[in-house]
Parts: sequence; C-alpha cells; structure tokens
Amino acid sequence: MTALPTSQYSDHELWGKMKNGSQKAFTQLLKLYYNDLYFYGKRIAGSIVVAEDCIQEVFVDIWEKRESVSDVRRVKPYLMKAVRLRIIRRLSSRRHLVGEEAAPEQTAITFSIEDEIIRQQSTQEQSEQLHQALIQLSKRQKEVIYLKFFQGLSHEEIAAVMGLNKQSVKNLLHEALKKLRNILLSILLIILAMLFQ
Repeated sequence: MTALPTSQYSDHELWGKMKNGSQKAFTQLLKLYYNDLYFYGKRIAGSIVVAEDCIQEVFVDIWEKRESVSDVRRVKPYLMKAVRLRIIRRLSSRRHLVGEEAAPEQTAITFSIEDEIIRQQSTQEQSEQLHQALIQLSKRQKEVIYLKFFQGLSHEEIAAVMGLNKQSVKNLLHEALKKLRNILLSILLIILAMLFQ
C-alpha cells in the first residue's frame, strides 16, 4: 500500500478521493490535520482524553458517512468546526448528566494562549506583563486570537469554525487586539515612570 504524496493533491482533491473510498486519502487527511486538531481540541476541552476521543469520533463519522458528506473546499476549518462542536456537545452532555445546565456558549473553554506566547518572550518581566494582559481577554477573544495567529486561519475560516459571521470575527479580533495594545501600553508607561523616578 503506497501513500499518496500530499504535495501532489490539494486538500479538496484528497477530500474528493476520500469520499470515493480512498483509505490512503483518508489517512493523509488524518495525518495532515491531527496535530492542529489535537492542540485546538485540547484547549477547548481542557482534557487530552476528551480531545482525542472527539477527534477520533469525527474522523470515524466522516469515514462511515464519506459518500454522503458534503464537498468541502477548506478542509482544515471544516474539521476544526466539527471537532469544536463535538467537544462542546460532549461537555454539555456531561454537565447535563450531573444536573448542571450549560449552553454551548457557557461551556468552560480554557485557552492557554498566554502559555504559548509567554514561552516566546525573552524575559520573565515581559512574560508576566503579557500574561496579565491576556487573562483580561474574554474566552472568545482568546479563541479568535489563537485561530488567527497560531492556526493561521482567515477571517472566513474563523467565522466557519466559531459559527459567527465574518464581520463579527473582525470586530472580535479588533477589540481583542485593541484591548491588548491598551493594557500593554499602560504597563509600559508604568515601568517607564518607575525607571525615571
């Protein structure tokens, strides 16, 4: 069994081959997107086990329903949305089983974007400042920043993943960046004032 060279086929072509029953194309799609789905799912679920289970369930469903799944032009956002919805449903059903009411918007989505950004900072002081700024963002603002800057998704793709319209994504991203800029600027001014006293 020889593997399909991924550089020879676009995501859309691999999706079409998978729909026509190619296990090789299915495997290539799984290999191509598993890591991104894993890190994204882990952030949403707050649990490695839930993330892995939901990713597996999404891919099993896609394979079992491959003949009837819709044509997909942008495979990565489609898969991210599928995993996101599966995790939200799983977390919501768990809360329901223990008697808690939780709408999908209220599901505890924990993003540790600050951890990834902080690792890239050169000093402990900068890391702390950035951490303080990021914890002041809403969960949706953290999610949109993660999808934009760490997953490289376009506004349209983020809208599809998060179930929002494109303008809402732009507004959310703008507000998040504006808030970060203001917070970090305030911190910088305080440090400068302390240095020159």
